[in-house]
Amino acid sequence: MHLMVNARVAATPDIAACTAWLDALPPLVGMNTLMPARCVKCLDEGNEGITGILVISTSHAAFHWWSAESDESGRLSFCLYSCMAFRSKAVLMHIDSLWSPFDGRAKLIDRAWKITEEKEWTFGNSWTDTSGTSTLPL
Repeated sequence: MHLMVNARVAATPDIAACTAWLDALPPLVGMNTLMPARCVKCLDEGNEGITGILVISTSHAAFHWWSAESDESGRLSFCLYSCMAFRSKAVLMHIDSLWSPFDGRAKLIDRAWKITEEKEWTFGNSWTDTSGTSTLPL
């Protein structure tokens, strides 16, 4: 399963908050941490912000958040990939808990041998299923 999120967010977290947020993710989706979260400041012109990664027993989670100094101020790009099924709705609510999105889109793709199913959400006041008939777990 591969959950990808692109959102506009109100939060302006620091590295400590981002690290704690990533470290809190594995228990929410029934996974174990293999390497604790590592978050760093990115100072590349136009991409200033924070990048983080977390290695889990079945793969990884990663994000980049663009700070006010960047060309994409207030944007969050996040993904969680795992060979194990997980509750994507729990991940979306976890994103809400730190980032306070006000606009965004999420897509869940089943990356099994035969990639056939996907589910999408958009963010208004909350995450809304826009994919229709998908049977993937929430």
